[in-house]
Amino acid sequence: MTAHDLKALHRALAEAVFLGDDPRAIEPLVAPSHVLHQSVSKGLPPGRGGVVWGVEKLRSSFAKAYLQIEDQIAARDRCFTRLTAQLRHTGRLAAARPTGRFVTLQAMVLSRFEAGKIQETWLETSDFDLLRELAAVELAQEG
Repeated sequence: MTAHDLKALHRALAEAVFLGDDPRAIEPLVAPSHVLHQSVSKGLPPGRGGVVWGVEKLRSSFAKAYLQIEDQIAARDRCFTRLTAQLRHTGRLAAARPTGRFVTLQAMVLSRFEAGKIQETWLETSDFDLLRELAAVELAQEG
């Protein structure tokens, strides 16, 4: 696959996650034995099912809104994407009840491709900032 192909597949995944109506739309992009490396949701189901489950949870908490691909770099079998999503908070998330507010989620995603599908992903998101925007967590003030 070319660098252009890898970037296009990564963009398609980001659009399916944040803008799509069907969480299962990611299935053709992600290998059944996919491995997700991330620190937020421990205990996700293994393989592609864990990714679908995570997307379903995201979609139950936020309405689709806006997605900006900030950067993409691809080489050999890997693609890195940095993105910003503006999402409307419409469902419960952790301790935060739906607010109707727009929030910003930033993510950095590095994926390894095999046979035209995403086989492995490293994901870092701005979850703490997101929860702070929803007033679900507060920072202690220095006195």
